[in-house]
Amino acid sequence: MCMLLIGPPLLTVSAFEQQDEALDQSTPLGSDGYICGINNDFLAQSFKPKLSILSKVELGLWKQQNITGNFTISIRQKLNGENLVVKTVSIEEVPWMTYGDWVTIDFDDITVTPNKRYYIFFTSDDTRVVFWIMTTYTPYLRGRPWTFGGSLPFWIPLCLTVTKLPDLCFRTYGYD
Repeated sequence: MCMLLIGPPLLTVSAFEQQDEALDQSTPLGSDGYICGINNDFLAQSFKPKLSILSKVELGLWKQQNITGNFTISIRQKLNGENLVVKTVSIEEVPWMTYGDWVTIDFDDITVTPNKRYYIFFTSDDTRVVFWIMTTYTPYLRGRPWTFGGSLPFWIPLCLTVTKLPDLCFRTYGYD
């Protein structure tokens, strides 16, 4: 015996449903055998996405002291430009006195132009305690790190030596 049921479908798929996130751009976490971090009032890492929607970033971070406070991550098209998206995160989410780890910053999805330069911008309530991990032996060729230079009132590229061009450890995720 066969029965035919007629009625509304049990599952509908929307044309606007979000696709699965994929890793887009990244640098390895401490690939050079040690963890070196930097803290400053303002840090940024440029990148060029290949996907058209940016949904989250992960940063390699560690903190020096077990304190509370916040840090802010934003995405910009220019170092001195407006924020396209911004997220404030509790410092409590950052690993304490370890080798550091990936910290996920999940924000509202934004549309980006593939192969155009963008910046992950970092600032903290207390710059003495949160460090963004650097890697020096596996340069990311689609961007570079920047710092707002202490006594200099403008952005400067972050470099350790002529032969060691670091990148700040990051991953971007998105979809098309």
